[in-house]
Amino acid sequence: MKDTINDSELAFARRFATVAPIDRLRMVSDMFESAKRLIAASVRETEPDISETELRVRIFDRLYVDDFDEAAKVKLRAALRRLA
Repeated sequence: MKDTINDSELAFARRFATVAPIDRLRMVSDMFESAKRLIAASVRETEPDISETELRVRIFDRLYVDDFDEAAKVKLRAALRRLA
């Protein structure tokens, strides 16, 4: 548990609060895209021949590991595969 904020977190929060909402949205979107690219690179390093469809499934699994129960994840993986 963490109930205090350190100086760097406070400085970041203050800086982030000064950014226009549309720019905050762009920043967060860029960070999310960067995270997906890093995950994709990591997966391709261990599975160089992975299909784009299965890569999307692996990215989903890493990004949303704790966000859905297993039954929902099975359905979402199937939906990702159908979109291919």
